[in-house]
Amino acid sequence: MTRNDFQSALDRFGINAMLCRLMDLCKGYPPAFMRQLEDFRTSWQWREIERIRLAHPGYTAKAAYRLYFLCNMLDAPYGDDGGDLDIVEIADKTSFCSPWASVMPLDAVGAFRYQAIDVPALPPA
Repeated sequence: MTRNDFQSALDRFGINAMLCRLMDLCKGYPPAFMRQLEDFRTSWQWREIERIRLAHPGYTAKAAYRLYFLCNMLDAPYGDDGGDLDIVEIADKTSFCSPWASVMPLDAVGAFRYQAIDVPALPPA
């Protein structure tokens, strides 16, 4: 059951989709506020990466990070040869899709699935 609140939307769409427009609207806000918002987004992204790792037994944190990264890319980073993927090497050369376009791939790899070991979010006030 999906409730009409921010937490439920996070569990369905992920942090990037939920904050993309909000962060655009907050441009010009004090830098300290923007850093806190960016820190919140980054922390939640690591939670989504950990959920990917938990959804795929045998994946390392590095493998889960790479899969998360790939779900946000507009195009595959290598040609037909399927060469080795070096995230650091291609990060500056790639284009990223919109945060809303990455929702379905991230959901498919388990980024939004709650795991029993996952750190529970704060209950609604």
